[in-house]
Amino acid sequence: MVKIVVRDAKEIVRAYLRGLGFGKDYDPEILMAAHPELAEKDTNITARLDELVYAAAQKVLPAQISKEKAVALYKVLYTEAGGASLWKTEPLGGAFENPQYREAMRRRVFDAVPAYCYSDMPTQVLESYKTPLTRRISLWWNVRRRRKHD
Repeated sequence: MVKIVVRDAKEIVRAYLRGLGFGKDYDPEILMAAHPELAEKDTNITARLDELVYAAAQKVLPAQISKEKAVALYKVLYTEAGGASLWKTEPLGGAFENPQYREAMRRRVFDAVPAYCYSDMPTQVLESYKTPLTRRISLWWNVRRRRKHD
């Protein structure tokens, strides 16, 4: 069994950034300095980091995507684009404007589920359910029921 010990907010931020492709040598203090609320005692750090990711995702993803899907999709796109080495934590800062970043992220956007397609379903002829096995089961069941009632 793995034992996880969390000593402070810095370790939570470091673990979150590792999920975005940052190496273990990256200092989370850089992000925490830009967002001092991450160091507050009663802050849900993971939820706050998700809010930062969502704010960054809103700039590059289509508007009709739900919040949860946008956060998950942004994490995948950021990791796939090599965002940790190219842009560091700058996109999570809020005022980050970089045309190469925006283009790289939008180019990688994908749909995990295809769009709905409604159409009429034509009527079909149903095949008989009376296969040899079902006939035997049906016969056995009918004989059994008759014996009960006799």
